[in-house]
Amino acid sequence: MLSEVFKRSIESGLRIIGNEQTADGERHRRRYRWAAGVAKRHEAKRILDFGCGSGYGSRILSSMLKEAQVVGYDPDHSAIEFAREASGLKPLRREDPPRPLHFLTGKAVASLSAFNFDLIVFHSVAEHIREKRPREQLLDLLKLAPRVVGFFPYKEPAGCNHEHFWNDLDESELEGLKTEKRLYEPLWGNFANHVVPNTINLLFVITR
Repeated sequence: MLSEVFKRSIESGLRIIGNEQTADGERHRRRYRWAAGVAKRHEAKRILDFGCGSGYGSRILSSMLKEAQVVGYDPDHSAIEFAREASGLKPLRREDPPRPLHFLTGKAVASLSAFNFDLIVFHSVAEHIREKRPREQLLDLLKLAPRVVGFFPYKEPAGCNHEHFWNDLDESELEGLKTEKRLYEPLWGNFANHVVPNTINLLFVITR
């Protein structure tokens, strides 16, 4: 049963489910396609979509990376219930063979290190986690995989989104981390190598 909070987040547009015919929906899908390209270039075979939400991005990764295993994880049980239903999947049992795509939730986070992931996608999640600054979150993820593809809102003023606990994020969150790639996403147009007018997101690839 989907929680009322999850249902309201979909109805309000705060939660992307992947089929939105809007500019914002397409920007979300484009970021995942870019992440899939990074994974393909580095021949990543085991990929974690951390904070996968409704699972649309995990499905994009799986569809573009036919030889890879994609695991979508989210602590929100309703999100994972929605993701499984939208993907036509049932919970993975211990005796089941490996799948190219499956979803985990709750306490399963403790078992993620056993997967030996090659790459983690961290799509617009950091700003939602109150307990640690985004930089600390990235350091934790690098313990699970040697490469992280991340995105977060660039210099978003406080009050723009009541679900965001971290605001005004910028390149300083990547200081001291090995940054392989850094791009800026404008409200309209293509990704750029430098800050451009109406930049809304910072995209990056970091490594151990």
